[in-house]
Amino acid sequence: MILKLKALLIQIPKSKIFTISASFIFPYFLYLTIPPKYLLSADHYEKFILGKSIYLNAFQSLDVFYPGFGFDPKLKFSLLKMSIVNGHKIIAFPVSLGILYAFAYPFGGVYGIYFLSALLIGAVLYGIGKEFKIPAWQIFLFSILSPIVMNSYLFMDVGVGLFLFVFGILFYQRSKEKRSTQLTVIGGFLLSLSYWFRLEYLIFIGLYWFCEGIIHLSFSEKPKDKKKFFLASIVLILLFLVYCGFNQWFFNSPLGPRYNANYGSVGNPNLFKNFINLLFYGNLKLGLFGYSPFLFLGVLFFIFIFIKNWENVSEKEKPLLVSSIVGIFVAAIVAPNDGGAESGSRYLAPGLLGLFVLISKFFSFIKIQKKIWRISFYLLLFISILPTWIYYKTTKGFAKNTKVVQEFILKEPKENLLIFQNGLIGGMAGEDLYFQGRVYQTVGVKELLEFLKKFSASKNQKSVSFEYFAYSQEYTEGMKDLKYDSHTKEGMIGHLKQFHFKEISNITSIQIVNKKISAT
Repeated sequence: MILKLKALLIQIPKSKIFTISASFIFPYFLYLTIPPKYLLSADHYEKFILGKSIYLNAFQSLDVFYPGFGFDPKLKFSLLKMSIVNGHKIIAFPVSLGILYAFAYPFGGVYGIYFLSALLIGAVLYGIGKEFKIPAWQIFLFSILSPIVMNSYLFMDVGVGLFLFVFGILFYQRSKEKRSTQLTVIGGFLLSLSYWFRLEYLIFIGLYWFCEGIIHLSFSEKPKDKKKFFLASIVLILLFLVYCGFNQWFFNSPLGPRYNANYGSVGNPNLFKNFINLLFYGNLKLGLFGYSPFLFLGVLFFIFIFIKNWENVSEKEKPLLVSSIVGIFVAAIVAPNDGGAESGSRYLAPGLLGLFVLISKFFSFIKIQKKIWRISFYLLLFISILPTWIYYKTTKGFAKNTKVVQEFILKEPKENLLIFQNGLIGGMAGEDLYFQGRVYQTVGVKELLEFLKKFSASKNQKSVSFEYFAYSQEYTEGMKDLKYDSHTKEGMIGHLKQFHFKEISNITSIQIVNKKISAT
């Protein structure tokens, strides 16, 4: 009986159900414990608005919807960071991501989008484990001890890009085993799609293909493998030209709006500082190896031990390992480091694939080492859970705060415009109010008055009912939790008058009813 039970326990981790569960459990834990609708703010909000705009336009236009365009053609009062290029209203995010959001939107809105996000990152983990024979329990550890799930789930462009990159490699490598031309083309196609979502994949694909080329042109004795390589190369080159052509036509930039938005950061004089920040720590954020220090052991293991047995490494692992390690350091140099909330640097996510393969081999290596080294390694693994826990709790806390703010905002009368000093809080209002044309942004009193004048003229209204949500400390003095201080008789206007007396005096009449404001 005991022997049968022992045999059963040994077989469970090897079962397909356990393998699938290990890959998908953490992504869907995030989905179930953090309500997706409260994750929409800042970049997430803009990406969702782009996707819903494309959906509402029935895919006939790729422009971002802006309800105030009629009276604000310069987009001055938009909550989103918009611009007009070639007559198109755009934001600094890939239009391909908006199209994907638009396809997912009918299936539950924001819930459908984040469900898909969890599905894709789970598939990535499963694909890595199956292709490179990484045990399921290690895959589960990687999911919770590294930033791969947190960043890929919260930033869907990271998850989609990683999915396309991983399965592009898997299909291409499988095509050599199956002698399949179709798989070769599919692999090249998926790899090419990845940089439509994240530009850093150009770095990792370029390095991967350079290594693959050296292997096949210098060492491979299989003519069919060389043909597969050249066929995939043609697919990659043609689709890269299509990518550049589309961006030039639509955005007047061969690499698209995201490249333009980050271009100034690439030439940053603090290049070394950014490099350290993305790899270890800086700007109050953990870099990749600061988040998961055990992954740095993978790099050291590769340099000092693994490379000595290079001849015994399989051909499909060689380009992956080299491109992952070199790519991480190259990407850390050129990445803009403009993330505001994430840890572990989403810009370096493509390199995680090779690091996971190395750490899996390191598990076997450490088993035969001295006890002190094994204990040190396991302690390092234990420490790596803390950043994920903090990241999770911070995200959940932000979602909870967003819920409170959103519920407060939604209590406003439907006739009131909601004007925000800061777009971050404005995004918390949810997408419905945006498409109703009720939410706008003005960064100060001068802009507020300009907005009211233009809005009232466009609607032929002498009076505009609105609520202004301040953000800076000087404006919020006397206001608590976005509510007026009960001891402040005049409410918000009284406070604004302290700092902008002349501008406030230009409002010809002010009526405060139940702490709601009507101005003319």
